[in-house]
Amino acid sequence: MPKGEGGFRPGPPGGERGDRDHDGDRKDRGDHGPDRGGDRGGDRRGGGGSGFWPGFGRPPMKSEEYDKLPEADKKRIREAMDRVWGRPEVIEARERTMKAHADLRETIRTSLAKHDPEAAELLKKVEPDDGFDMRKVPSMPPVDSDEFPKAITLRLGMDIMMFSKPDRKDATRMFHEKLMATEPVQKALQEVIAKRGEERIQASQRLRQVYREAAMHEFQKARGSRPPPPAEGGKPPAR
Repeated sequence: MPKGEGGFRPGPPGGERGDRDHDGDRKDRGDHGPDRGGDRGGDRRGGGGSGFWPGFGRPPMKSEEYDKLPEADKKRIREAMDRVWGRPEVIEARERTMKAHADLRETIRTSLAKHDPEAAELLKKVEPDDGFDMRKVPSMPPVDSDEFPKAITLRLGMDIMMFSKPDRKDATRMFHEKLMATEPVQKALQEVIAKRGEERIQASQRLRQVYREAAMHEFQKARGSRPPPPAEGGKPPAR
């Protein structure tokens, strides 16, 4: 994945492809320390509306039972999960969980600092503060509120900010602003503003999809602009 775009890779909820690093190589973040998956509470750097699985441990699409399903059933589960992932009630539920995990992490760190300061310092080295506190995120407003489109836009940015490395926050924020300024995303956002009720929820889900497609388009442009790798011996390949 191009390094200049914040390190964000959109995808379906709990997608089978797994996380990828900046060069596109598969990187399993499932069980690497507290709050990073498996039985330890989920990946705290996972996103929300863009399809990652924060705060919920291993998603159903990463289980032996899922692997045994026919391809048609797998496809139906993936598509259904993607449809509901951006619904307000699901957003609210997963954010409550993520905020509870943030409280748990802070309580553990405070207790360690009191009872074992050396262990607390060691924990800071392996689990540094990424500068993003979910507890400061305002709750989702009612669907028909004038604040609802702003809340959806905020969460699109949150998704890539949470997945971005700490030293890439500024670049990621600029990338989000660039995506929001694109014509397709702006058009989709205006649909959210214009609709009410269930139609607004559907429009917000379309906005999420358009945003994701815009991100992938920017990645492809960035990848296409990179110079080709050097040929064997360190010389650039012949054109």
